[in-house]
Amino acid sequence: MTDDDLDRIAGKRDQLEGTIQQRYGIERDRARADVDEWCNRQTWN
Repeated sequence: MTDDDLDRIAGKRDQLEGTIQQRYGIERDRARADVDEWCNRQTWN
């Protein structure tokens, strides 16, 4: 993903999932699961 992609998404999860789906050619459910997995691994302060 590019900085332009991230600027356009601007924190909108549904747009993030859609962009991942399009960019990598995966199913929407897989993109959602990947985002969930990434979020769960983060240590938010």
